[in-house]
Amino acid sequence: VIAEPAAPSLPAPAATGQLDYALRATWTDFLIPRSSTTAALRIAEMADSRRYSGSLGGQYPVFGNLRVGPDLSFEFAEVQEQWTYKPSMRFEYLQNRLRLDFRMGLEISDLGVGNDVADRTGVTGVFYKIGYRYDF
Repeated sequence: VIAEPAAPSLPAPAATGQLDYALRATWTDFLIPRSSTTAALRIAEMADSRRYSGSLGGQYPVFGNLRVGPDLSFEFAEVQEQWTYKPSMRFEYLQNRLRLDFRMGLEISDLGVGNDVADRTGVTGVFYKIGYRYDF
C-alpha cells in the first residue's frame, strides 16, 4: 500500500447568491367596497450581510375609477446598522384594460455609525414612480 499525500484543498468560492424569504398577505376590507390592504415581510440573506424589510399599504376608492392609498415601507441593513423608512402615497386610475399608477414619497435613512444617537447621520430624499399596464 502506497500512501499518497492529500491533495491541497482549494478555498471555497465566495458565495455570490442571495437567499430570500418572503411573506405577503392581501385582504379586502369589508367596510369599504373595492378597497384592499397588503402587508409584507422579507428577509434577504447575502454572503456577508442580512436585510430585513416590510411594508403595510392600502388602496381605497375615491371616485369611480380612482383609488388612493398610503404605504409605509421599512428596511434594516444588518452590517451598516442602517434603517430606511419610505412613507408614500399611491394614486391608481383604472379605465377598462388600462391601469395608470403614480407613487410619490420620502426616503428617510438613519445611518447607524455608533450606538449613540448623536453619532448617527440622517439622509432624506424624495422619490416618485410612474407606471402603466394594459391588459390585451
